[in-house]
Amino acid sequence: MRGEVSLVRGTDLGPQNLTLVTDAVSQTPKPWPAGSLSMELATLPVKTVWPFTIAGSVASLKVESEEVDKVPDRTDFVVKWLPAGELAGGQAVVIGKVRVCR
Repeated sequence: MRGEVSLVRGTDLGPQNLTLVTDAVSQTPKPWPAGSLSMELATLPVKTVWPFTIAGSVASLKVESEEVDKVPDRTDFVVKWLPAGELAGGQAVVIGKVRVCR
């Protein structure tokens, strides 16, 4: 899935929620399996990683404005799912670019 995240200078990001559903037709929520979800931003010199908090079928992300302000416009990002037991890698859930406002 492709996406865009809008960041506003001087403003916290969030909460942003991702809900896991059983299928696109029924839209029935189901719990996230064991593992972790994070947003990885292609910042330099090292990538920035913002972890989601998972509760049942909802994964939430909230980031303080001081961290938001460090991300340049048009930065590539990927929201990545890493199943429990895996040390690295993971599966891209959403990929896209950051749009900075103000």
